[in-house]
Amino acid sequence: MNTKTSAPLNESKDERAFEKLVMWASSFSIGLLASFLASLKQVNPTIVFKFTFETVAAFVGGAVLTAFFLHVVLHGSKKRRAALVIVAAIASVVLYFLFGIENTSRANRSDVTIGTVLAVTVLSFVAWVIWRLTRFLESDQQQNADPQQDQRPPR
Repeated sequence: MNTKTSAPLNESKDERAFEKLVMWASSFSIGLLASFLASLKQVNPTIVFKFTFETVAAFVGGAVLTAFFLHVVLHGSKKRRAALVIVAAIASVVLYFLFGIENTSRANRSDVTIGTVLAVTVLSFVAWVIWRLTRFLESDQQQNADPQQDQRPPR
């Protein structure tokens, strides 16, 4: 028995082929997006692209990281998968934020950072409250369920 196969035994040939197609297409598209962003040097007053080694490195890096990410997500354990998705999401948000405030003046950068941290904190708290409220209402609904209603035959 080959222990290195990453696909489950009950997966069909078509499912494995589709998974491969998704991995290749996703890796290529993310690599292309990364290389496009790396080659973009100016947007105002005109758009300027410059093909450099950085462009090629961004393409390869984006494609490899996407392939690795998808491989772990599709074939990893549930704990590992959840941890990777959370770490990737947090890293993406932080990098996009840093990229976004790159051209902000030094004086305004701290104001923007503090405002963003406060907004994320408040929204996280609101999301947590909604999640807890939903769990409470679902548990209350299960406790107060009418046992007679469950025993009725379907119509």
